[in-house]
Amino acid sequence: MNRISTQVRSWASMRPSLLACSCNTSTNAIYSTSSSTLLSRRTLSSSSACRSTPNNAPPYVYTSLPTRSLLRIGGEDVDKFLQGLITNDVARLRSRPTHALYAGVLKADGRALHDLFIYPSPTPSPSWTYLLDHPTEVSDSFRKYLKRHILRSKVKLAPTASTTEHVQVAWKPRKGEDAPPDLEVEVDRLALEAEEWLQANKALRDPRDGSMGWRWVAEQVPPPKLFQQVTPPYHHLHRLLLGIPEGQADLASLPLEGNLDFLGAIDFKKGCYVGQELTARTHHKGVVRKRQVPVRLFREGEDVPEELYPTYSTLKPYPELFPLPPPGSSLTPPSVIGTKAAPRHTGRLHSTLPIVTSSGSSFALGLATIRMDKLSPDAQNGGVFVVKAELKEGEEQGWGAGESEMEGERWFAKAFLEEGGWLSRGLRKERERKGGDE
Repeated sequence: MNRISTQVRSWASMRPSLLACSCNTSTNAIYSTSSSTLLSRRTLSSSSACRSTPNNAPPYVYTSLPTRSLLRIGGEDVDKFLQGLITNDVARLRSRPTHALYAGVLKADGRALHDLFIYPSPTPSPSWTYLLDHPTEVSDSFRKYLKRHILRSKVKLAPTASTTEHVQVAWKPRKGEDAPPDLEVEVDRLALEAEEWLQANKALRDPRDGSMGWRWVAEQVPPPKLFQQVTPPYHHLHRLLLGIPEGQADLASLPLEGNLDFLGAIDFKKGCYVGQELTARTHHKGVVRKRQVPVRLFREGEDVPEELYPTYSTLKPYPELFPLPPPGSSLTPPSVIGTKAAPRHTGRLHSTLPIVTSSGSSFALGLATIRMDKLSPDAQNGGVFVVKAELKEGEEQGWGAGESEMEGERWFAKAFLEEGGWLSRGLRKERERKGGDE
């Protein structure tokens, strides 16, 4: 039985030239990486412009994030109010004035509700103190949630006054291949100029990881000599390469499963806040059985990828290139498939993104929350999982959803844990801390 959807039939029948990179040279070259072979799902044609890696590109790239919205909050009791709702300490905004504050908002049972960034208001006044950068898709529910907790507190809420104010992000792209030493010096000089511009325009460093760059709220357009504008999917790609979550699709059930502790979003020494009990108890006494990690998706019958992404290749995000399993799809070790025992889900898929390389090949990355014992070197599955979408009542199966049991139609995910990366460092420190407590 043919399960290939009309959309995918159309995509598969398109001429390669229609799928070739339409970007200009500098835009496509910002994700130049460094070494080996590529496991490709599809091969697309690619122009020479897309394959080239210019050495004269600006030191920073930037984009606005339409998936994030802003809410103004202020009033006499605003610090006390936020302190009782978020996982982080509002006082850090004063102790680290160059950094934004990243935090989680939890339900009373300790489950994650939203993630958010907090910025000092660009125009501080007695009325407005902070800007809350939160997912656009939950703007209404997030505002209602805050209003329910205000009660008699002297706190005011309002959307941003200006329709042109929006969240912008900037970061350093990965370096190209073998740039001449004199050019490296010039790039470093321009990078310093770019950072001076960011600071002058009240940009704040992203506190999750140094490679995430800067965030700011402004109407100014950065100078093109220092900043190259890219589309929002490049920021999604940048996050996936680093394994960093953002937004509702990447929100794990529990804040520690989503690595909010490793990303500096939780202060375990502050006072009480909604959902604190389970979070604090798990941190001090319990075991975090699942963690969020980056995964690479591939089809049954393809070789298991040996690396998260192909090095020595330019990467370009292509969100609509081909359908992928939706967020919330279950991950199950392959060993249970075909057995009489009911498969036990060991993880959940979060956001995903199709990507095209400079050679015209394509693959897909994502984030997934997975049981840590299934990621150990001794695990029989070798970090590979079957991806299966959960069908809603009355919903039909279709190619790309990941639910088919037909040979060759199943999606798989290979999890990767970068040695020396922020997640590996966090896990090592956690083991050392738990070992010292015993």
